Amino acid sequence: LSDVRLKLMEESKVSTLEIKQSQRKDEHVIKDAKAILYKEEEMLEKYVDQANTEGLDKDVLIKIGSEICHKEEN
Repeated sequence: LSDVRLKLMEESKVSTLEIKQSQRKDEHVIKDAKAILYKEEEMLEKYVDQANTEGLDKDVLIKIGSEICHKEEN
C-alpha cells in the first residue's frame, strides 16, 4: 500500500496523499433487522416455540410477552 501511495505521489506531483478506508453501510442488514423488529408477534411465537414451556399455554405466554414488550416501550 505504501508503494502505491509513493508511486501516486510521484506521478501526481503532490506533496502529501492520504488514503482512507471508506465506511460501508450495509443497508440490507439494517433493513433486515428492522423488518424483524417490526414482527413482534412472530418473534414472541418463535421464542415460545423454542423455550421449555413445560405444558404452559402458548397463547397466554405470547400475551404476557406482548404486554411486557409494550410496558417497556412506555
